Amino acid sequence: MNAMENKVTSVETKVLKIEENTEKALENVNKEIEGLKKHMSNGHEEPKGAFMLSLATIKLLTFFGKTSRQVYKTQFTMAAEANGWNSRVKTFHLAASLRGDAADILETLPEEQRHDFQALSGALEQRFGGKCTKEYSRLTCALSTPRE
Repeated sequence: MNAMENKVTSVETKVLKIEENTEKALENVNKEIEGLKKHMSNGHEEPKGAFMLSLATIKLLTFFGKTSRQVYKTQFTMAAEANGWNSRVKTFHLAASLRGDAADILETLPEEQRHDFQALSGALEQRFGGKCTKEYSRLTCALSTPRE
């Protein structure tokens, strides 16, 4: 009977160790959850990207270069943030949203810059930024007006 009691005691000891480890793990998980709750309630941003759950994505409008670049840039930035896009995804969405004169920018960029959000965005800003658009419009009107 002594051997049997030793085995029972051994099993009981192992069960107690498992219970202790489980309790410690549960305490750690609860501490982590509380830390995350505090972090979120202190005005920090919500998780983005792969951790962001969304029922629907925000659709982008197209950009032809005829409307305000700044307004489109603001709308694009807000949609990208809401959809949790990283820089690479933003680049592809921006390129896909371009039409007309704005899409022609893609042909002016070297291949590697077409995949670079900063380069593509910068080229659009250079071409369709406030000052440039007014000057381009003035030149276009001057060229299309017949001279007498």
